[in-house]
Amino acid sequence: MLRNALGETDFTLAASTGSSPLFVHVALQMAMIQYEVGNTQEALVLLDSIIASQPGNDMAYSAAAIMRRNLGQLDEAKAILLRGYEATGGASAELTYNLGLVLFELGEVDDAETYAVQAYELGYPLPGLRNKLRKVGRMQ
Repeated sequence: MLRNALGETDFTLAASTGSSPLFVHVALQMAMIQYEVGNTQEALVLLDSIIASQPGNDMAYSAAAIMRRNLGQLDEAKAILLRGYEATGGASAELTYNLGLVLFELGEVDDAETYAVQAYELGYPLPGLRNKLRKVGRMQ
């Protein structure tokens, strides 16, 4: 199934331009497929190219950070999320939430709480970060 998805997504990606609003969705799909088939470096390079072509789009920052986090590269994930936070002016609930999660995992609880409060004020719907913070006596 991944081989089929890779072929079909590659065809669509080749016909897309970096300025198209749909480009990000297709390129993210390709990055996820590459990651799942074990081509981690290719996936990360593709995500970096998405960020370069559409720096104000929060989805690529979150995807790249999640991949780095899954690889145990928390400092790199944090750096990516901070870049995305700046590029989007702090307006992305998803990105802000992910930043809070990574900071929590790094033991930077004060900063994690700050970003968690902001993510929930922006309307982030899932309580995971809030629950983690409550377990350590925060966000009461």
